[in-house]
Amino acid sequence: MQTPKMVNQKALSCLLILTGALVLVITIVLLQTPDTVQGVSSDLSNARSVYPAIEDTRLDSCTLCHTSGSSLNSYGRAYDSAGSDRSALTEIENRDSDGDGFTNIVEIKALTFPGNSSSKPVQQPTATRAPTRTPTRTPTPFNPVRKPVADTYVNQIAPSTVYGASRQMLVDHSPVNRAYLRFRLTGVNLPKVTKAVLRLYVVNGSAKGFLIRTLRSNTWDEKKVIYTNAPPPGDIVGRWDKAVPGKWIALDVTRFVKGPGDGDYDEDDIGKGPLKDWLSMSVSGLSTDGIIFASRETGATAPQLVITMSK
Repeated sequence: MQTPKMVNQKALSCLLILTGALVLVITIVLLQTPDTVQGVSSDLSNARSVYPAIEDTRLDSCTLCHTSGSSLNSYGRAYDSAGSDRSALTEIENRDSDGDGFTNIVEIKALTFPGNSSSKPVQQPTATRAPTRTPTRTPTPFNPVRKPVADTYVNQIAPSTVYGASRQMLVDHSPVNRAYLRFRLTGVNLPKVTKAVLRLYVVNGSAKGFLIRTLRSNTWDEKKVIYTNAPPPGDIVGRWDKAVPGKWIALDVTRFVKGPGDGDYDEDDIGKGPLKDWLSMSVSGLSTDGIIFASRETGATAPQLVITMSK
């Protein structure tokens, strides 16, 4: 029969055996794990150093490089193969360790796991850029009414006098007083011209009228033209038999404006029509009863060339 003392001694013996076994297990575990624990801690320290933005995020854990347990995932294996240090992290940045279509660095910046193919950045839809509209250029409206860019007259009895700034143009047969006008035809499509009318405002009239003549020059200067250097008039373009004071005169000069019709204006065509977008003409009196026309300096009653074009 066992006495209480014997039972206590047996129980104490079992307890000592169990305690010894537990200490042995703990010792074995501690002997086997320091490198692993130290390695994980070092790896995370490297990751935080290279990628400070991951600290306190889901990537700031062992699962960055490991699967459940101590097994390395694909990113961890790549990191381990590259040397398991900070330079190894940058070396494998442009790889796609988990094969999900995103490089390791892209996943780390998106805070997704580069070693887990089911964890990947959300792709944003590509914004569709609206096509750029080319602004429609509004064509410059055609101006059918052209005023002279230059006008003047010359006087036989004052051959050195310049009248380019005068508000009037005097035409007379004797002594000779002859007017000059130049119009700019930029924007005029000559083949489409259907009508051209020269309008002159009569300040002082005459019962004898006047002539419109071609001019073999487009280079004369209203500030320099005088009787002795004025270009000579050419062929007659039109004739008006009576000039009533205070009235407008409208003379058809369509054929003159359209020119020779070949569209190829050269020196031979001077005096037959426009040359390089310019059209010059002269006005001569038919009698000694002089006529005075308003010049471009008057503004509202300045000479006009009114052009009509087909569409």
